[in-house]
Amino acid sequence: MNNTLVLPGGIVIPLPLPPPAPTMAAFYYFLMAGLVCRSFFKKLDWEIQQTPWFKEREAWMQALVCKFLDFFHHWWMGYGLMVFPNEVAATIRLTALEVYWVGFAVLLDDLPDMPERIRKMFEQYVVFKRVE
Repeated sequence: MNNTLVLPGGIVIPLPLPPPAPTMAAFYYFLMAGLVCRSFFKKLDWEIQQTPWFKEREAWMQALVCKFLDFFHHWWMGYGLMVFPNEVAATIRLTALEVYWVGFAVLLDDLPDMPERIRKMFEQYVVFKRVE
């Protein structure tokens, strides 16, 4: 079984485990996490940058806010839940399987933004060339 996720641009993300078969409860949490991400986070960066408050800030403050928004993209949080489901489950009232599927939903929701975020994160160290 191939335990990797290949993103546009050829970025390969290793998945920590083969996705285990969800229980009904785990599938419920997967759907709930996906819906929460779609409802609240998909356009949050853009919406914040359109506010009068943001536009009135000095350039250095706008840059700082944009860096925080980049940092808090939720793909890495979902990936963390997939890597450490037992540790998270020990602190909340969900099973490790349910935590894994919540993380998977969060990761999947943010996949379209991952290549650009990863590129921005490393662009000061690496020159990226588009392969066509």
